[in-house]
Amino acid sequence: MLILINLMEYLDGYLENIMFTLPSLFLFIGGYYVNRTQYQKNNIILKNIEKVKLDVDDVKSRDHKNLKNEIKKLKENHKKETERLLNTIEELSLKIIDKNKRIDENDKKIEEYDGLKLKLRDLEKKSQENKQVVNNGNGTLRYKNKEGTIFYHGMGHLENKYSWWEPYMHRKFCGYTDVNRKLKFPLFETHNVDEFCNNHEYCVEINKNKRVVFYYECKGHKINVD
Repeated sequence: MLILINLMEYLDGYLENIMFTLPSLFLFIGGYYVNRTQYQKNNIILKNIEKVKLDVDDVKSRDHKNLKNEIKKLKENHKKETERLLNTIEELSLKIIDKNKRIDENDKKIEEYDGLKLKLRDLEKKSQENKQVVNNGNGTLRYKNKEGTIFYHGMGHLENKYSWWEPYMHRKFCGYTDVNRKLKFPLFETHNVDEFCNNHEYCVEINKNKRVVFYYECKGHKINVD
């Protein structure tokens, strides 16, 4: 009985200590639980942050890689386009050189053609002059009418300075039958009357008493003058 009473007293004291320390224990356990819960939450948040960071880094890495690929692709396209443009420029340059060469050749041909035209013009002029000589005779046409349309062989006002000049000699030239006679005035003297002037008339009255020299009257030559 005594033992039971002592046991109850012991237990009563123990229970008092337990009851005294129990609130502190509960408070400790509660604090521990709260701290652990908060710690777990913090870990979850940190993990989420880390995951987000990894995702961001992954996105950055992929974007950077894609950007590098795009830049590389752009460089390749730029290189190809540059080469294409250079080839086009080279082709155009060759075409321009070829065209300039053809232009130079055409210019030379034009110069040659112009030269030929000038030569032909000179030949035509000489031919016309020769034709006029043939048509008019080989004597020199020395005088013309007031209108300047008809030209004449023979003598004229330029010869009135000589003492032998007579007015009837106007538009007359002299023909000598002696071919060995030296012509003192070849401008209006000849050994061949028909070659000297092809449009003349024998002066009957003047030549009545002539034996060596005979007079002929030039009837005029119409020449086209530009």
